[in-house]
Amino acid sequence: MDPNFHYHPRCKAQKIVQLSFVDDLLLFCRGDIKSVKCMNQCFMQFSQASGTLPFRYLGVPLSAKRVTLVQCKPLMKKMLGRITNWTTKFLSYASRAQPIKSVLYAIQMFWSQIFALPKKIIQEVEAMCRRFLWTGNLETSEKALIAWDKLCWPKSNGGLQFLDIYTWNKAAIGKLLWNVCPKKDKLWVAWIHSYYGQNGVWNIPEKQASWVVQRILKAAQHLQEAGNTEAYIRDMEKYSIGKVYLQMRVNGRLATKDGLAKWGMIQSPLCPLCQRMNEDHDHLFFQCSYSAEVWSKILNWQGIDRGTMHWTAEVQWAIKHMKGKGSTALVYKMAMASSLYYI
Repeated sequence: MDPNFHYHPRCKAQKIVQLSFVDDLLLFCRGDIKSVKCMNQCFMQFSQASGTLPFRYLGVPLSAKRVTLVQCKPLMKKMLGRITNWTTKFLSYASRAQPIKSVLYAIQMFWSQIFALPKKIIQEVEAMCRRFLWTGNLETSEKALIAWDKLCWPKSNGGLQFLDIYTWNKAAIGKLLWNVCPKKDKLWVAWIHSYYGQNGVWNIPEKQASWVVQRILKAAQHLQEAGNTEAYIRDMEKYSIGKVYLQMRVNGRLATKDGLAKWGMIQSPLCPLCQRMNEDHDHLFFQCSYSAEVWSKILNWQGIDRGTMHWTAEVQWAIKHMKGKGSTALVYKMAMASSLYYI
């Protein structure tokens, strides 16, 4: 190593000088003249052999800052080209729905698993899909027979099972956080732990990190809202984006009285079962004294000797102790589903 060369402050702990994949290369050094000159000499030698560095990596823009609308234009261009090729008003709604599922979302899902897409991009993607579905082309139209959110519902509930892009993006970024939680033998994970996560990464103040790292850390909030804890995510053997996506879609969808009161549909959000606290999802399952007593008796009937817990803890307990298709697990699942339905 040249004595005039100094590592980049954020690369010194791992002694990172370069990151490479196939014929792509990133070089790092401290921003002093001597280090830059040393790096430039190496860079020029590399440049003569393999050419200049691209501004894209595997078709995705490289940026430590917030992803802009301009950087996401290639995604929009690809989608626009695909839709133009399919443009015809003679296709049925079902025929238009298939390309939206198989091609448009396949393009978007590749990007969404790498970084958090701006809301403006997600709105544009959904608008393009919506216009193609209802009109067969990209012309602006107010012809929407069903709200887009309802089209994202499962077919059994009257939807077309389209992907909720915003929710899928949050679930996909959650996988990056899952990678970061344990100190795995991955360079980028070790780097985050060295500079941001000395005391764990779940509660790191977002403002202390770059925009990319901020979006990964913010995934903790989204996972918690879906009923997951740091310990549960950390101990997962495999992170399923699809399962987490369903958790996020279902969470908060129940029409409890607190939600109805916010919409102005009822006056009082008070729980009708216990008449003590406002009725929301967490209270109903199982902080309410009435529902807790019901679930406690169901547990005793099954021979399970434990008290009732709040909703997140109940779900995690069931996942841990009631796996498989054995008779005990099946009876527990049916008992829990029945209790939730009738409560």
